[in-house]
Amino acid sequence: MTVVAYVMYRIRPTLRPTDFHFVFWVLMMLIAINVSLQSERHSGLDEKLFIYTLVSPGILFLSRLLFNTSYLFLVGAMFYTVLLGLFYPQISYSSSFVGLIGMGAFALSCSLSLTSAIASHGSNQNTILSILSIPVLIPVVMSLHNIGITKLMMTTVDAAKYIGLFSISLISLALSMVLFPIVWKQ
Repeated sequence: MTVVAYVMYRIRPTLRPTDFHFVFWVLMMLIAINVSLQSERHSGLDEKLFIYTLVSPGILFLSRLLFNTSYLFLVGAMFYTVLLGLFYPQISYSSSFVGLIGMGAFALSCSLSLTSAIASHGSNQNTILSILSIPVLIPVVMSLHNIGITKLMMTTVDAAKYIGLFSISLISLALSMVLFPIVWKQ
């Protein structure tokens, strides 16, 4: 993130606020991929067996989802505050954007939960997670970017954009709740 902040600082005169939002959400997508991969990677086979005897897969999935969402929200809020303070202090909609960061953290976590569980069983986890998650993450990032741009223009956000983002999150959550116990037992 430091390198990205430095590069953005060097190209600041040519970086518009709309470009800033797109770069922010792409970076949040990459951070989300890293966070979800790290939450799956730390579990060894013995630890997975021990956890399997203690809790149900649904409880484990919800705890990882809660951890990933809260971690992404905290990192996203800090990253947004630092970048906005450095580059665009004149933008005054930051309080409403914090809610969008929360929605984005939840949507990204829902989208990556099942794919990270599938990728943890492969030999090249980073590549598998990237390939499996990109088709799901692109609509989420585009929805978040469109909502952020609408807020940037100080216009009211159409409810259909929120419903679209929420529906993608719910579909991902429902599929993950159904398929995670099957993937986790293997």
